Amino acid sequence: MYSITLEPIKVLHTDRYSTWHFRCHAIPAEIVGIEVTVRAEKRGRVEDHQIQLQIGDEPVGDNRAAEHTGNTHRYGSPTDTWGARITFADINRLNVLTQYLCSVVEPVGTVTVDTVLMHIYYKPRSSS
Repeated sequence: MYSITLEPIKVLHTDRYSTWHFRCHAIPAEIVGIEVTVRAEKRGRVEDHQIQLQIGDEPVGDNRAAEHTGNTHRYGSPTDTWGARITFADINRLNVLTQYLCSVVEPVGTVTVDTVLMHIYYKPRSSS
């Protein structure tokens, strides 16, 4: 976790969450959607800057940053692949990057990310 000054009134807060703590075995299926839920404690002026999937350290797909997300927000859906082609071979290297812009003037913004949940939706491939 680190912060850098972007401009006189904003600080960038970055966290990266990894799926390294579980092992997913490749199965004959197609990933059809990815849903990420971020639960964070936000105080003051805080905005999404970048909510994006990464494979290893490389961003993939679309940035899902949104306005007015509140303390708990769901990004993606059961039918949304974030504009990326992710396979089961990628799952064990899949990360979620969360970046927020926090005001450094009144009201000062702070954010603490509590949990990042990822749901992966898939469709089994036919055996024929």
